[in-house]
Order: sequence, then C-alpha cells, then structure tokens
Amino acid sequence: MSRRWALLAILLAGAAVDAQPASPGVVLSRPADLVEGIGERLGPPFEGAEVAVRVASVGERRRAARLQLAEAFFPLRGPRCSTVLERLALPVPDPARWDALVREGRPVADLERDELLVPAHLPAQSPADLELLSASGVLPFEVALTGEWARLVAARHLGPPPADPLLRMARAARLEGVARLAGMLLVLQGAGLDPQALGSALLATDRDRSGLWPRQCAAEVAANAAERAVIETFSSDGLRWAVFHYLRGGLPGLMAALERPVVRPAQLLHPLEKVPPPPAGGCRPGPRVAEALAWGDPAPGWAADLLEHELIAGAGGGVRLVLRFASSSAAQRACRLLGGRQVPCQVQRDTLSAVLPAEEGAGSP
Repeated sequence: MSRRWALLAILLAGAAVDAQPASPGVVLSRPADLVEGIGERLGPPFEGAEVAVRVASVGERRRAARLQLAEAFFPLRGPRCSTVLERLALPVPDPARWDALVREGRPVADLERDELLVPAHLPAQSPADLELLSASGVLPFEVALTGEWARLVAARHLGPPPADPLLRMARAARLEGVARLAGMLLVLQGAGLDPQALGSALLATDRDRSGLWPRQCAAEVAANAAERAVIETFSSDGLRWAVFHYLRGGLPGLMAALERPVVRPAQLLHPLEKVPPPPAGGCRPGPRVAEALAWGDPAPGWAADLLEHELIAGAGGGVRLVLRFASSSAAQRACRLLGGRQVPCQVQRDTLSAVLPAEEGAGSP
C-alpha cells in the first residue's frame, strides 16, 4: 500500500470513530510525500514534470503568495496609475495586506525560486475535509497542493514576467487559473466524473480549495472597488480563461495556450479576441479596474465590452478617461450611466471620453 493510500485509510478510520477534527498526531507528518504522483494523476503534458519541494515557514509561504499577488497589482502600482489613484483619493494597493489569508497549513508555489513550499505537518482534518476525502479520495490539502504544483509547471511554459504591466497582470491571472483548474480536476476525477463532459458548468465546480485563497475573503480584505476588480481579474477571469482552453483542447490545449506570450486582461474575458498593443502613456490597469475607477461598486458590466482603456491625470486636477468599446451602442450606454452620476461624457463612434473629478473617490466602495 502506498504512503498516500495508507494515509487515507488512517483518516477514514478516524472519521468512522469520531466526527471531531482529527488530531494532528494521526496524520502523515510529511506533506511532501503527497507530491508523489501529481503529474501522473493530471496526465500529459504534466506527466513527468519534476518539482522541487521544500518545507517552509508560514512567513516564507506568505511572502511567495505576496509576490504572485503583486504581479496582478503591477499595473496599479506603477507611476502612471499611482498618480491617477492619488487624484481619485485612493491608496496604492499593498499586497502584504492579503498575507493573513494564506493559512498556516497552505502550500504555496514560490515562482521566484521555482520550488513548492509546504508546511512541516498536515493541518488537522475537519469533518468537512473528511467528507471530501470520502467522496473523492482526496484531501483538501492535496487539492491545494496539486494546484500549486501545476502553477509551478505552468510558469515554466509562460517564461519570466514581461515588462508590460498588463501582460504581467494577465500572466499572474493565467497561472492562478491553471492552479484552480488543476485542483478542481483532481476532485472531479477522484469522484469518477469526466470534467470535460461538464462543459461550461465546470466553472461552477470551483470551491476555492485550490488557488491562493478564497475569493470572497480576498474581496473583503480589498479596500475599494479597484482592488476588488484586481481580485476578480486574478481569480475569476484567470479561471475562466483556463477552463475555456481546457474545454477546447484538454490540458495539452491549455498548455499550448500558455505558451502564447501576448495575452492581455481583455483577452481573459474574450480568449479568441485579438487585442492590439496599447499606445505608450497613460494608466492602463485592465478593463475591470478601469470600470471600477470610473464607476465604483457594483460594477455596471462594461468590462466585457472594453477593448481599450486609458486614464490620464490631467493638468486641471481631474482624471481624463478614454474607453474604447466593442460597439458604439455599448459606448453610448456607458455614457448614459455616467451622466446619471453627473459625469459629463462624449461618445465618438465606439469611444467614450470623460473627465472624472479629483478627490471624489470615484472608485471607492
């Protein structure tokens, strides 16, 4: 009997005796042992990949997670966008504020060092953990571990972070999508289900067991609408992109899509859309964030129609907003909505322009 199945037998036996969380003493003391066979369980092209595993403190794991999140926030933290945020009375996001969401027992991929960081011991298993084990043959820790393992392998296909802020944001989101999807596939396969047979319903099977942290918790930590929009891009849009390519071509098709270097946040929403590179200058934080800065919460649903966006801190103190939509009707609808908030705007064909007043907190909650 393998170490993994010996562990499952121990836990299931414990669950039959006591419905309380299992004592840490009865679980395998080496989480690194569960890494064995992840590639084979996922199948090609992950099969045969080698990943270095290291026991690390929760502080080290939180640091690695912070670096991943910083990539998603990269556009907002640049000089052009930080000036825009200042005009709108919004703080520059600090990824360290999300550190506490990485719990002590959570594995994290360290993309900087190309290694998988794990705790010294498995966390105690709750009744809900044991229910998942009984239904699918996998532990929640294994789901998270599989996701972070897949994130590391996928990062090798993507290459190093590019200089372009939007490409970095999309790169981080794509890796988060792969991590979440890999964990979801492990659970579904363990339960005897064919993930591809679910079609678009596959998206609804995400239970936040893989990925950096639960989306709802992350959204609650966010200080304003712009930060929540980054979280949405990072987690939801990244997963949607990964599921789209998985359903089209399985994991080989997803990995082939990963190797396409020029993917911007707008293409996470429309994976087949060709988005031209934006001109230099101005703040371009991604379509969801641009929508949030212009409108606030709740989002009016512009992002899916945005092909290009730019925010410029003007000499008069406000912020000039330029949004190019997929159609003139979408631009006119957005202008009508902004007019209802006393923000005058103009539409020329498919492009909306407006000036957001300074220090009015346009993107605040």
